[in-house]
Amino acid sequence: MQPNDNKNNHYAEDKDTTERPTSDQPIDPTARKREADDKNGHADEQRWKWPDKLRLFFDGLIAVATVAGVVFLILQFRDTERALDEAKTANRLTQQAVEAANKQIELTDRPWLMVDAEIERAFEVKGDRIELTVRFSIRNIGQSVANDVWPHAEILAEPMADPRQFNLPTERQKSICDAAQAGRFDAFSIIAGRTFFPGEHGFQGLILNTPIAQFAQAANAREFAAFPFPPVVPTIVGCIDYRSAVTGKHHQTGFVYRIVRFDPANPQPALFFNLHQMTVPLSTMRLEKLSSYAQ
Repeated sequence: MQPNDNKNNHYAEDKDTTERPTSDQPIDPTARKREADDKNGHADEQRWKWPDKLRLFFDGLIAVATVAGVVFLILQFRDTERALDEAKTANRLTQQAVEAANKQIELTDRPWLMVDAEIERAFEVKGDRIELTVRFSIRNIGQSVANDVWPHAEILAEPMADPRQFNLPTERQKSICDAAQAGRFDAFSIIAGRTFFPGEHGFQGLILNTPIAQFAQAANAREFAAFPFPPVVPTIVGCIDYRSAVTGKHHQTGFVYRIVRFDPANPQPALFFNLHQMTVPLSTMRLEKLSSYAQ
């Protein structure tokens, strides 16, 4: 029986060779903590393996999708802004094309009035004013009807030596015609004006008068002190104002005429008017066109 006991003891010793601490051997707290940390870390690693990895993956996917969405919106905004700019440019070009077409239509289809003038009745003194009757010859050479045709004009009395002689007529003409174009005389023109159809030719008379004092002021200029009489050179300034029957727009044909006196026996040189003898025969008077325009 003794041998069997030894055999069993030997087997037991082979089976459990782990060194166990005895009650007399002290326990190392650091080793025990390390062993506990290893077990906890292993457990944490097992817990983070799949659910957390999946969550992290989807979070990253959402972040990427968000960034992509923002980039897409920025690009879409830029495309929209570019499309709006292109639409504005196209609209501006279309408006310019329409305006150009309208101007072309207006230029080709609008009425155009040619104007000439002649003295119908010589100067007449009436009280403190001097009066002259002028007849305008008007022809519509355009392609449409001209409505409310009426002349707007007045007489200026300026001596030839006055330095304002060359500026005053055009300045006064601009003032008269600007007022007509602004519609200040529309009520009168609609009532008294007439209509000219394409190709039509007709006449309109106009009585012009100015204060004799204006003529006297011009004639008594210092430059003419040596003259045997106070000289005057009257000038007619103004325009024919009318409306297009197509657009209703104002158009004008402007003019500046100098009134001169001449000797029928030698008509070439123009003579001054004598302030004291303004009522000369019509056969000794004529108009000289200084300038004209059409718009």
